[in-house]
Order: sequence, then C-alpha cells, then structure tokens
Amino acid sequence: CLWGSFADLAHIAHIQGDVVAARGYIETFVNYAIETNDLLNSAIALFFRAFYTRLEGKLDKAYNDISLAQSLFLKSKFSQPLEDCPFGLSILAELARVRGDYEHAREYTEAQIPLAQIHHPLYITADTLYDQACFALQQGMREDARILVQRVIDLANQIGTPHLHTRALTLLQQIYAQTNP
Repeated sequence: CLWGSFADLAHIAHIQGDVVAARGYIETFVNYAIETNDLLNSAIALFFRAFYTRLEGKLDKAYNDISLAQSLFLKSKFSQPLEDCPFGLSILAELARVRGDYEHAREYTEAQIPLAQIHHPLYITADTLYDQACFALQQGMREDARILVQRVIDLANQIGTPHLHTRALTLLQQIYAQTNP
C-alpha cells in the first residue's frame, strides 16, 4: 500500500514545478505495480503516468498508458462500470483530454465531482477541478476555465489549502492575461 505514496510525491513535485521528479516518482510506482501484477494498482499508476505524460505533450504515450489503465481497471476485481465510480470517471476524463475532446472531459469531470465528494477529501475535488480548468484554458475555453478556477478558490478557502489557492489565483491571472492581451 505504501507504493501509492509515490503518486503523492509526484503530485507534490508537480505542484512545485519539478516535472522530472514527478516523472521519476510515477515511474517507480508504475514499475512496482506492474511487477506485483496488481491490476488495480497498475491501473492507478498508469493513470497518473498518462496524466503527467500528457502534461509533457507526449500524447501518443499518454494515450497508450490511459488505454491500458482503463483495460486493467476493467479487469480488476474492484471493477465497476467506469461511469459509476470516481476513478473510472477520472480515466474517462483523462482519455478525453489526451484526445483533445474538451466536451467529454468536462462531462466526465462534472460527473465525477459528486462521487468524489462522497468518497474522497474535498482536496481531491478541488484538484480535479483545477486540472480541468488548466485543460479548459489550454483548449481556449477561457470562460469555463474562469468558472472552474473560482470553484477551486472557493474549495481551497473552505478546506484551508493555501498552495491550491495560490495555484488557482495564478491560473486566474493567466486566464485574464489571455482574455485581455
């Protein structure tokens, strides 16, 4: 169970802008998960690697990882329809992002939020919304990005996470800079 902490370390490195460290932590998690033949952990590890790989712009590699994550999750003993669980919806949203499909990424993210709020701490919800806001901005959907960032700011204030609040404000500044060049 402790190997999943590498995903947390990757998240921290990503927040601090250290993509190389984030990739290293995720590679360690992926290698461990695959060695143990644990389908669920392998799916989770590959999901995170797809996420970071997409952020690096390596869409073909990200697509392969997220597709394999989806397949492994569906084969795992914890599997349920992808649309019925937060992780399944995360997979679908990431697959849509890799494909550049903004509408489906938005749809799956919004469907994930109520389930995530039931099963996970609010930080996960805020982080999920932040990731979608970044994707919205990348896709030129500035108004959607602005609305999502405001939701992140509200949640960050509610749960007391200054780093997420700061990241959201920085993203909001980027949105306004693109809106008013």
